[in-house]
Amino acid sequence: MTFYRTHARRLFNISMRILRDSGAAEDVMQETILKYLTSDIQPLGEAKAAAWLNKACIRSSIDALRKNKREQLFLNEYAASEQVAEAESQQEDMTDVEVGRVKKAMAELKDPYRLILNLALIEGLDYDEIAEVTRQSQGTIRTQFSRGKVKLLEILKRYDGTK
Repeated sequence: MTFYRTHARRLFNISMRILRDSGAAEDVMQETILKYLTSDIQPLGEAKAAAWLNKACIRSSIDALRKNKREQLFLNEYAASEQVAEAESQQEDMTDVEVGRVKKAMAELKDPYRLILNLALIEGLDYDEIAEVTRQSQGTIRTQFSRGKVKLLEILKRYDGTK
C-alpha cells in the first residue's frame, strides 16, 4: 500500500496528460504498478523504480492512445451516420488563470505536438528520453517540439485576441 501511495498520483498525472481521460489514465496507472510488482526483474532503489515506472506508464499511455485512435477510426468508418459522443469531463480546480489557458491551448494541439510538449515541458524529459520513449528519431522530436511550441503560442495569441 505504501508503494502504491508513493507512485500512484505521479503515474496517474503522467497518463492523464497523455490520454486526457481519467478512467483510462487510472487503468494505465494501475496496470503499470501491477506490471512492476509482478515482474521478475525489479530495479533496486527508489530512483530506479520511479524511472522504470515513469517510462512504463508513458509507453502504456501512448499504446492506449493509439488503441483509442484505432477504435475511433473504426467507429467513424462503420458508424458514420451515428454520432459518437465523447464524454470528457475535465474539471479543473485551477486558481491560476494562466495555467488554465496553457492547458486549454495544449488540449487544442494535435496528438503528436501535445504529447511531445507534455513530455518535454511538464515531465521534464530531454530529447533523447522522449525519442526513446516514443520510438521516434531525435530529429523528429525536435521538429515536433518546435512546431508544437509555435502552434501553442498561436493559440495563446488567439485567446488574447478574443478576450
